[in-house]
Amino acid sequence: MDTGIRGFPRGDLRVSDGERDQAVAELSEHFQAGRLTQDEFDDRSGRALQARTGGDLDGLFTDLPP
Repeated sequence: MDTGIRGFPRGDLRVSDGERDQAVAELSEHFQAGRLTQDEFDDRSGRALQARTGGDLDGLFTDLPP
């Protein structure tokens, strides 16, 4: 499978529940490090849980370090 930097499928490939959970876990780490506010974390986590494709997940991390 073709994956991006974070290990999510690229572009329009569908993501699994495990990949959504991984995204939320990574967002939590950024929140704990102070890179995201509570509102940003809540918004991005909700979007991660609703994500259908790798592109949806990758878009949540464009302004965060890998």
